[in-house]
Amino acid sequence: MWAPPPRMGTQQWADERRFLSPKASARPGKYRSSVTPYMPGIMAAMDDPDIHEVLCMKSAQVAWTEVINNYLGRRMDIDPVPMLVMFPSSSAAKKYSETKFRPMVEATPVLAGKIDLGGSRKIGNRWDYWNFPGGFLSLFGSNSTVGVKSTPAPVVIIEEPAD
Repeated sequence: MWAPPPRMGTQQWADERRFLSPKASARPGKYRSSVTPYMPGIMAAMDDPDIHEVLCMKSAQVAWTEVINNYLGRRMDIDPVPMLVMFPSSSAAKKYSETKFRPMVEATPVLAGKIDLGGSRKIGNRWDYWNFPGGFLSLFGSNSTVGVKSTPAPVVIIEEPAD
């Protein structure tokens, strides 16, 4: 019998279901939002349906990518939709896919069960496009937007935009 997805914000999802890979984190294992107490407010803003844009001015290496991973992971797991993430370049998108996204999916059982990382042509997954039940994640560089120009997606994230 079908049941609605649980009501769960990004921080709660991450604290309950997310794991950090030793390939991508100096602190592998269960995700703990208490390690970065300045990020839960940003995750709450990303979850708020009345907030349509979240901007963050920050320094480097402050867990911003983990916040994005938490949000993407929650959406893929319990509130799936098509999502686009733009990086400064295609090479930055590919690096994210290989060093952050794949390790997150591999380490987080609820995501590993929904996203085939095997690269099957039948499924269509590749470094820049990941299908999951109810949606997809498309990664691209601001220097190569051709593939997403006419792609409708309710979630668009711009990661570290170039000046």
